[in-house]
Amino acid sequence: MSKKLAMGIGLAALTALILSRKSSKSQLDSEQYYRLRLTVDTSSDWANVTVISPSVIGGIEVSRSGDLTGVNYYTNPEKIAIGQLVADAQAGKRVSLTYDFVFSSGLSTQSLELLSKKGDYGDSHITLSEVTDQGELSLLIDDTYTLIPSPESTNPKTYSVPVTTWLHPPLIYSRTERVIPKTLACFYYAWYTEQNLSEPVFKDYPLINGPSNDPAIIDYHMQKAAEAGIDVMISSWSGPDSHGNANLPEILNAANRHGLKVTIYYESVSGGLQTQETIVDNLDYALTEYSSHPAFYHVNGKPFVAVYVAHANGPDQWKAIIAELLARGHDATYNGDCFGGTVVTNKRNIGVFDGAHIYGSFNIGDLNTFNQEAISMIKGAELLTGKRKIYAAPVCPGFDNELSNKNNGQTTWTIVSREAGAYYQRLWESAIRANPDMIFITSWNELWEHTHIQPSVLYGDQYIQMTRHYVDKWKSTL
Repeated sequence: MSKKLAMGIGLAALTALILSRKSSKSQLDSEQYYRLRLTVDTSSDWANVTVISPSVIGGIEVSRSGDLTGVNYYTNPEKIAIGQLVADAQAGKRVSLTYDFVFSSGLSTQSLELLSKKGDYGDSHITLSEVTDQGELSLLIDDTYTLIPSPESTNPKTYSVPVTTWLHPPLIYSRTERVIPKTLACFYYAWYTEQNLSEPVFKDYPLINGPSNDPAIIDYHMQKAAEAGIDVMISSWSGPDSHGNANLPEILNAANRHGLKVTIYYESVSGGLQTQETIVDNLDYALTEYSSHPAFYHVNGKPFVAVYVAHANGPDQWKAIIAELLARGHDATYNGDCFGGTVVTNKRNIGVFDGAHIYGSFNIGDLNTFNQEAISMIKGAELLTGKRKIYAAPVCPGFDNELSNKNNGQTTWTIVSREAGAYYQRLWESAIRANPDMIFITSWNELWEHTHIQPSVLYGDQYIQMTRHYVDKWKSTL
């Protein structure tokens, strides 16, 4: 059965980007996707639908409808769910949720497999449609069911839609230009004191040592970072009472003298998982205090903020946080650490943020595959939202938290050998192949984890020179 329905939302977003099958402009890159729209309309006390196969690249909520009082929703790229009060289900109340999924055109299976479940009350009406490049819907599934006996009382029903029955070719998503010039950024930590710099928890020490509040040390760091070809220092910041905040004014001033930009790396789980209110208040403070400084990094006129462990909160929370910050006058560009969690949390926030990154690369197996998959998710989110997003590929010289963990009484630790610079070289080469908008280096001076590239006793200027070589190579291409 097939029929076309007017697309409720998303047409402007689709047409705002280049989603046609032909383009007169030269393409920066191009990828093909299938976009499907799933609606669960139910009178049960709970209902959910899971995409069993193929693998979902990304997804975005389209709409909710019905009386939403007492209704709970859950979405991630592979699953959507609705729950309501039993009394409301008994009264026949209907609620619905519509969600768009994106798949790569190179499907690994011959059919789309969905698994629907529900409670014992009422029915569930499931519709699935292709979204065409004209913004129309072409129906693939239209089904209503009530009870299906099962040992778990979940009333499961499986749907299989052969790809050969789909009526439309995949959408071709093309980029014709970069959203920003290629930009190299590096994580920076301003939390060192005379005391912790004297503790035997580091395997290497700065070549020129001194606390983070020493203006001469800060100036030296900015000078050497500029020599390395770094454009932006991402300074760790966890709130108004942190070392990062006390030292940020001098970091900005020193960066300005050396032609660098600075932004904050908001530590969103500092002291534990923070409330939305705390996150809003902290970011409001940082943007109010610092975003007008001439050295604060802006993207297309908007202050840029990087967020650590963004995956700890879901899309609804981040939507509310960003909306409240906008209401307070902060129209910023937010780049989230969206890839550091589980497979599910990796994907769920990309549509909300203006870009994504992962902190470090020491837990990644094949970095070439990781970069390809991350960029594919980014492009899928761009197709769904109609907004260009910024991907920052990770680069890191190695990792070693042995002494730090032992000092904290831990019995396990992680060591990723620097291999005399070979590890850093491989990661740079992988990042250059990915050709991202940004590259994030972990780190300038994280000594506890031995990820530093700053001039040091063990390595001298080795990583400054390597960084300069590779950033020049990366920026020499389109």
